[in-house]
Amino acid sequence: MQQNEQRKNTEKSSEHTLGRRDFLKGMTVSAAALVGASALGACASETSGQSAGNTFAQTISWDGEYDVVVVGFGGAGACAARAAAADGAEVLLIEKAPEGFEGGNTQFCGQLFVNGNGNVEGTKDYYRALAGHRSLDESVLDVFAESVANIEDIISETLGIEKSEIRSARTTPEAEYVQLLQSVSLAVNNMCPEYPEYDKAETISICALHDGISDGYLWQTMRQRVLELSDRIDIWLASPGKRLIQDPETKTIIGVQLERKGVLLNIRARNGVVMTCGGFENNLEMTRDYLGAEQLAPLGTPYNTGDGIKMVSEVGADLWHMNVWEGGTQIFGSVTKAYTEDVEVRGADVSFIPFAFMASSAILVGRSGLRYLDEMELGRHGHYYDRATGEWHSLHHAAPCYVVFDKTDAGIIKVDEMDQSIVLSTDSIEGLAAAMEVSAENLTHTITSYNSYAAAGNDIEFGRRANSMRPFGDGPYYALKLTAPFLNTQGGPRKNEKAEILNSEGNPIPHLYSAGEFGGITCNQYQGGGNMAENIIFGQIAGKSAAAAKEDILNPYGSSVDSNIVYVLGKETDL
Repeated sequence: MQQNEQRKNTEKSSEHTLGRRDFLKGMTVSAAALVGASALGACASETSGQSAGNTFAQTISWDGEYDVVVVGFGGAGACAARAAAADGAEVLLIEKAPEGFEGGNTQFCGQLFVNGNGNVEGTKDYYRALAGHRSLDESVLDVFAESVANIEDIISETLGIEKSEIRSARTTPEAEYVQLLQSVSLAVNNMCPEYPEYDKAETISICALHDGISDGYLWQTMRQRVLELSDRIDIWLASPGKRLIQDPETKTIIGVQLERKGVLLNIRARNGVVMTCGGFENNLEMTRDYLGAEQLAPLGTPYNTGDGIKMVSEVGADLWHMNVWEGGTQIFGSVTKAYTEDVEVRGADVSFIPFAFMASSAILVGRSGLRYLDEMELGRHGHYYDRATGEWHSLHHAAPCYVVFDKTDAGIIKVDEMDQSIVLSTDSIEGLAAAMEVSAENLTHTITSYNSYAAAGNDIEFGRRANSMRPFGDGPYYALKLTAPFLNTQGGPRKNEKAEILNSEGNPIPHLYSAGEFGGITCNQYQGGGNMAENIIFGQIAGKSAAAAKEDILNPYGSSVDSNIVYVLGKETDL
């Protein structure tokens, strides 16, 4: 990589020992850097052809210097850091979460990849169908589809996995995870493919690194691959990115300001910054503003709070897919979490799987005391079928909502073993309405109507299948206070096929890249395994793009300041 004289001198004077923990174990800032987004600028790498005078980079008091800084140590960040390091870059990988909590949503997901099984055009057609009335960027789709169609080769090359070890729903239907998905297909869509009714859906299947599912195996593999390049990658945990440093004239990103051990540090990125910091599931204001959802229960990492979106917005990034999110796939509209006002508290799981296999009295009502959907509709990552538009949309539940049922169903689902803080029970419907704080008139009307539909075998309101309905029997009657589970958001900065983040005019912001759920390709409906495939595909692209030496000519700017560059490759790492 290109090196300036300051870097050479620093390296000569810096002697250090690189310490690493075993895999199984697990303010000084210049005034110019704090003026605001317009003054937080950056320039490109110094070259012999630059104009005389200081560059903007020389007006910043730097605390450290690397070729590439990756913001976010989840699946996409791991792939980006590894790709950059493999191309010879000196990489700093920073993560907001403390040790043991790194991994983002990758550590919580099903550990599955979408697989296009060699059919590029079929994969494209299927993903266009998932987009519905929205349009996908064709250049981004081309890269994604080409890679998804060959995902097994990519997994093998990037993660060092023998292709024979990869378990695929197409080639190894006997695999344990495939059997598990198919065994619960009445209650959970098996995702192989998730929308089998679409043209070219037969192209799509799911693959995994081994027979397990939702066991963290994929994340641990990704993490280990990063640690194997410890001579090229430093990892800083509990070190959130605060803002990007951008040249005010060229708009080039030259570094990141982050917080580490209570101190703000300016870290120079000679060749690029990769943003892989996930979504905003745990930011209540952002979920209400962008998703229109009153209250959701996040299931993944608690550290996705939208920090990265604020960082890229400050430097002029355009945003896309900000209203797209994924929920659960369970029955009852994916309502499976105990209700809580606090988005930081993960409520208890509540399972309604038995209701999928029997006739029940159970119905779902909102704060009005009225039903609002077919309770037996299969949720496809939180999406439901809108008969008016003929498309699938994210389902917005009231917060809280209630599952109401009689004593027979209470015994079947063993309500006495549940978290009693969410259980309401009385001998009368009117009394139950009072406990729920909903209209007694509405709840009585709802149950009376439902009983008539069940008796007639025809739900004229929502079309619930006849063999799933049973009229309410005698009291006592029960209600569970619930909220909808929430997997992840897809919104973030708009990017191109090179993983470059684009501004509002559609031009790349120099030296700034993104991957993963931080501005994902999903613009409407989601195919299971898509996020993990995208982590690898665009993580690789972003890492390689950022690692490449840049030849930009820098403009003269201001007066230089002295830097005390302490942090260089190998000086300090947490893993």
